Amino acid sequence: MHKFATLLALAVTASLAAQSAVTITDANTTFTYSSYPTATNSTVGYCNFAAATADHAYQSWWYYALQGDANGSALNTAGGQMTASLAADNRSVLLDWPNVDARGFAAQLVNCVYSTGAASGVSAQALTITNNTASPLGLNLYFYTDLDVAGAAGDSASQHAGWPTGNHMVQDSAGVQCWVMADRFNSFDLTTFAVARGAIINGVGGAPYAPLNNGLPFGPGDYTGVYHWLVSIAPGQSVTQSALLAITQAPASQRIARASTHCVGKPGTHGVPVWALNRPFTGSATSLRIDNGFPGAAPILFLGVAPVAVPYPPFGTVCTFPIATLNMPAFNAARVSSLTIQLPNLASLSAAPLHWQALFLDMGAASFLAHTDGLAWSFGSFGN
Repeated sequence: MHKFATLLALAVTASLAAQSAVTITDANTTFTYSSYPTATNSTVGYCNFAAATADHAYQSWWYYALQGDANGSALNTAGGQMTASLAADNRSVLLDWPNVDARGFAAQLVNCVYSTGAASGVSAQALTITNNTASPLGLNLYFYTDLDVAGAAGDSASQHAGWPTGNHMVQDSAGVQCWVMADRFNSFDLTTFAVARGAIINGVGGAPYAPLNNGLPFGPGDYTGVYHWLVSIAPGQSVTQSALLAITQAPASQRIARASTHCVGKPGTHGVPVWALNRPFTGSATSLRIDNGFPGAAPILFLGVAPVAVPYPPFGTVCTFPIATLNMPAFNAARVSSLTIQLPNLASLSAAPLHWQALFLDMGAASFLAHTDGLAWSFGSFGN
């Protein structure tokens, strides 16, 4: 009831919310930022998160407090300081603050959704803070979540077995389950609506809120939770903190999914063929995609377990020794070849990275062969 009343009170800002809404989606899984905080002390900032069925989320947002602040502040849109950019596949969004509240640091929030089954999915969120001042930056960061699992406010929460204390599963009275998890946090709290959010925004005793690892097990009640990081960032450096929300199926991996390149590609008619850095989330359908290829040519894909850089002139450089080879679809008229791989939702998948390299015939390449650089996949459930 209190949440319905809050939405009614915000009806005057409906047009702003509609203009600022951003939706990301992967198969059955959808996350929408329906509105954003408009000031440092704003409690606005609503979202929806669903995987084929009911919406489970009411709010999911990030806050900060600099060393010496008396209270926390919401990352916000005041003065048009935030921009939102959707990825080409609509699977992720980048929220970008070049100079947060004119306080000398930048923030970039990436939220990527991925489906893990017919009725399950994950929102993997990662906040990167860059210190653009000439002095070390002491910073409190907060990831705040308000869930109404299956649209209900009477939820319970318990510790998720095998994960660090504070990572937990939230469940409604009918047994529908969601998970709220974070990577390498300092502390956490679970509270009823909206005690944790108020503590972040108002501070505690004239100082920023420092959660005390309270609240598990929780409920039944109107669940909210917060994760807290305390970081120090050297001038010109960055830190990234990661958190996730999951529906129906627990994430398998406590690691961060990463995609990176190494070695040197060899150009063809349309330049050096390049990999799309699609992250290999456990349980997701992940695409191996190459751009700048030769239309009609079908790449041969090397699969290896280690990076190398062995020159074989005039043909190019081997970036991984293959333990297996695969065939990719021929490059289309847009010079793109893409192969989707369904990854199992298994923690064991994170034991070691895989390495890829693709080569193909190209009449415009030296010795008629072009190839990519090496692509490394490190599997995980969190984003970065």
